[in-house]
Amino acid sequence: MYFIKFKDSEYYSTEEFHRDRPAVDHLSEAGHKDRIELSAEWVNSLVRASEEGVTLIDYGCGTGGALSLIETENKIGYDFNAPAVRYAQDRGRPVEFRDFVNEPPLRSNIAMITECLEHLSDPVKFLFELDADWLVMSVPNGETEESHYEAHTHGMDEPGCREYLIKGSGWTPVLMKNVWGTQLWLARR
Repeated sequence: MYFIKFKDSEYYSTEEFHRDRPAVDHLSEAGHKDRIELSAEWVNSLVRASEEGVTLIDYGCGTGGALSLIETENKIGYDFNAPAVRYAQDRGRPVEFRDFVNEPPLRSNIAMITECLEHLSDPVKFLFELDADWLVMSVPNGETEESHYEAHTHGMDEPGCREYLIKGSGWTPVLMKNVWGTQLWLARR
């Protein structure tokens, strides 16, 4: 079981790092598409099971691909990659430019953060501060000090993710699926 911090730099979770990165619609990429569709399926199950209106915030939503699949009108995505935000807005996806890492999280029933936590300098703190009832999140599975994407600040295996990241930030794991080498988790408060 491990949860490793590769570097202390906050650079990979800043607007500066993302400023010139191109917008990529992950719905058209194998692997990413599968994770996005499954995460949206889990959210839609929560939406359908709720007797009241459900609010969703997708943190680090990129081009808003997951948002385009989610069946509630009360949804918003935040990202600080300007090209991705413009791409999403041009397609009518509910995405706003927001430095969600350095601003306090807003209240929602469901928080979603996929393909993002591994870039944050303190993902445990970020998840701890989320004000939501449900969490849908993903992180790469099994990156190590010797083998990881250069912009990732953390690596973990499944037990490390469960114990240190999810439970360590006050969440209770409900469901996990490994999709294309990425851990996709559903957790609740």
